[in-house]
Amino acid sequence: MPYQIFQWNADPLAIPERYWASAQGVPPEGGDVVDTVRFTQFTSCIGVLASSGEGEDTQVVGIHLSLMDANDNWFDIGAAQQVMAVLANYPDNRWIVGQTTIWEDTDPVSAAYQYLVDQIGEANYLSADDGIYSGAINQVDELEARYVAA
Repeated sequence: MPYQIFQWNADPLAIPERYWASAQGVPPEGGDVVDTVRFTQFTSCIGVLASSGEGEDTQVVGIHLSLMDANDNWFDIGAAQQVMAVLANYPDNRWIVGQTTIWEDTDPVSAAYQYLVDQIGEANYLSADDGIYSGAINQVDELEARYVAA
């Protein structure tokens, strides 16, 4: 079976590898930004964050992507198309976060990663080391990516 991405119906603040989850945007409370979605720790992973818009009814999605699945299937064009199918409902404030350099430099993933980047189009990037990445609604009702070192 090829690389698959599944919906995570548990805690959107603990999205594991090869799962996606969405949640109602959490506006800042008294000026403090609060995570809406959060991934489990990244080592060589990337994530995609996006929102359904801005304002009170904003939904935020996080998609946690690993280089390989549990059966040693590499992330491929089919997996990138699965990501884009999820993103169809989240056209705004797109972010690519995580170990992007590893994905750019690892064959055979690099071509599928570039395809994904091209399909996502305009996006912001947050690329850092191992750690926890998340998405939060900021004070101006926009999605922002966040990072905490491991």
